[in-house]
Amino acid sequence: TSQNGCSFTIVKTVTTTPVPTADFGSAGFCLGSPTQFTDQSTVSQPGVIVRWFWDFGDGNTSTLQNPSHTYAAAGTYNVTLRVETQGSITSCTNTITKTVYIFPYVIVTSTNTYLENFEATDGGWIAYGTNSSWQHGTPAGSTSDATSGNVWATNLTGTYNNNESSWVESPCFNIDGMSKPVVNLKYWTNTDINFDGAVLLVTLDDGVTWEVLGRVGTGIGWYNKTGILGNPGQQSAAQSSWNGNIIGWAGDTDTTWKVAKFPLDLIKNRLDFDPNDNLKTIRFRVAFGSDASSQINSQLDGFGFDEFFIGERNRVALLEHFTNSSNTVANNENAYVDSVFTASDPEVVKIEFHTKFPGDDVLNQDNNAAPSARALYYGVAVTPRTVLDGVAKDSAFSTYGEDDYSRRTLIASPFNINMDFAGSTPTSLNIQATVSALNNSVTGPLIIHVVVIEREITGVGTTGLTFRNVVKKMLPSAAGTLVDWKSGKTNEVVTQTWTLDKIYDNKQVAVVVFIQDDLTKEVYQAAIGDPTSFLRTDNGGGGNQAGSGKVTGIADDLEHDFIVYPNPAITKVYVGYKSYVYKEDTPFRVYDQLGKVITSGVVQKGKNEVVINTQQWAEGVYYVELTASDGSKTRSKIVKQ
Repeated sequence: TSQNGCSFTIVKTVTTTPVPTADFGSAGFCLGSPTQFTDQSTVSQPGVIVRWFWDFGDGNTSTLQNPSHTYAAAGTYNVTLRVETQGSITSCTNTITKTVYIFPYVIVTSTNTYLENFEATDGGWIAYGTNSSWQHGTPAGSTSDATSGNVWATNLTGTYNNNESSWVESPCFNIDGMSKPVVNLKYWTNTDINFDGAVLLVTLDDGVTWEVLGRVGTGIGWYNKTGILGNPGQQSAAQSSWNGNIIGWAGDTDTTWKVAKFPLDLIKNRLDFDPNDNLKTIRFRVAFGSDASSQINSQLDGFGFDEFFIGERNRVALLEHFTNSSNTVANNENAYVDSVFTASDPEVVKIEFHTKFPGDDVLNQDNNAAPSARALYYGVAVTPRTVLDGVAKDSAFSTYGEDDYSRRTLIASPFNINMDFAGSTPTSLNIQATVSALNNSVTGPLIIHVVVIEREITGVGTTGLTFRNVVKKMLPSAAGTLVDWKSGKTNEVVTQTWTLDKIYDNKQVAVVVFIQDDLTKEVYQAAIGDPTSFLRTDNGGGGNQAGSGKVTGIADDLEHDFIVYPNPAITKVYVGYKSYVYKEDTPFRVYDQLGKVITSGVVQKGKNEVVINTQQWAEGVYYVELTASDGSKTRSKIVKQ
């Protein structure tokens, strides 16, 4: 109102907008794949978020609500999201910053293993968590070993933190091309055993969920403590592998570096059979946990790890099984051994000795020298007994064998064995075994054994039972071939010949070669080979009948035309005929010397050959087999260099 009594009124509408709460989620943390960012911001009514501004922490930005971004390098990025609401006069904004970790992407195969010793760099491993004391460098604590060089450890120069829940996270590993994967690491521990410790976690879904890998008593050196109050890895019922116990590595009585090994077969199988998993990758966390208080005047250095390795197991374990067909207990044990350690298992070879005790056994009468000699060698006086890689125990294998076998196959073998049967006929075997050293870890007197077995014998004697991998002959005898393996020696070739004798079915003949320490009796490596393509007769029958030994299913005038080239092969091999064209689609399979199928396919009708990719094969001898519709087969050897 003015001094003259005049008045004027104005009314305006002002809309107030609530302040939003910025938030976001992210997924996809392997280098080379896009990281998806999802807006999870909220605002109360009547506010509406209308603008988004992203800063990905590497100089790139976006204004999309839910953008994806591919980082150029692995590392740690601070990602910021600012959201803005619509207002009549001014808008309201809110900002949030989160840390996003991008991990290196590593493809691991049988020929491209992963080994990180952390000497030059941190290996792309990233440490974070709550109250983290993890550091990369040379440890200098009171108990740690500085001679190890650079490692990952909790506090390189002192003790770890109280109430610590931290970890070091690995690169992304693609293990799709592996068949027998294993993880190894060196570690030391110096913790309050009941309260603080470490554990290895694994994720199969890019970090959405984590689970403890393995349990106490499995693998080699794999965890030593149940009940750690500091709960490394935040173990709980939410983890699929949890069994109700908080486990890990802990203690302060042995601070030397130790080696832990664990198979990744179950992890690999889960990746293979998950139809929604396109990444086929895993990541690890070495997780550390401590409780609220440390020991009085504590100088505990915590936990450290080094030389993290992912690769293929290469050991083939040897089971020497002693049995007797007159012994019911032994026959039951045979069934156990054959069912648990099957012929299709690429990590074990079983050979079966039929003894003359406690009663008559017709298979012992066929060959009594080898069973008697090997039983005396190991001190076996009763059946059933099974010797694993030269270690004999005075109890049935079914009472302890599976755990011992699982641990044994984790130990890398220092040797590789290849076999060639060229020159064999339907009535005689010509065996050339090549034992190659993979390193210089074993020297001294070693014995190379060559054993002819029959894979399956049925209906012999009065039992009516089936016996598998029965020893028919050890060449030249049960004493084997003694070799003085000196440092620097690379290989030894042993050649043996044998005229088939007391063989029930030529098609079941196989050859086992193993190398054994003459002093300790430890078996370092075994292998099994299939010579049956040389032993077949024209009519396909068994026994010792003579014949041409022809294995091809094509007409005789085309047999000489079959070719495999280049042979030896490096990256690929051509298999087929120079002039013959296949009249039908013809399936083929390629086997290794253990009989495991490593690849298969079809030669198409109208083609004269097929190209097989050998780039990912390990060096060695393989066999390709083509099967016609009438069941006839064409078979040839492939050497991979």
